[in-house]
Amino acid sequence: MENFDQIESDILNKIKNVSDQNSLDSIKTEIFGKKGIITELFKKIGSLDQSQR
Repeated sequence: MENFDQIESDILNKIKNVSDQNSLDSIKTEIFGKKGIITELFKKIGSLDQSQR
């Protein structure tokens, strides 16, 4: 599983650097979209051992 602290840091840095609505929409899609960071993490949960969930 990926390092959650690193993912959080990357997301926060991207949000801090938003300069306009288009940038915000792009980041929102990158994070929450169909192939976004969060979506991919949820998909990986199913492959983890029960103890790691």
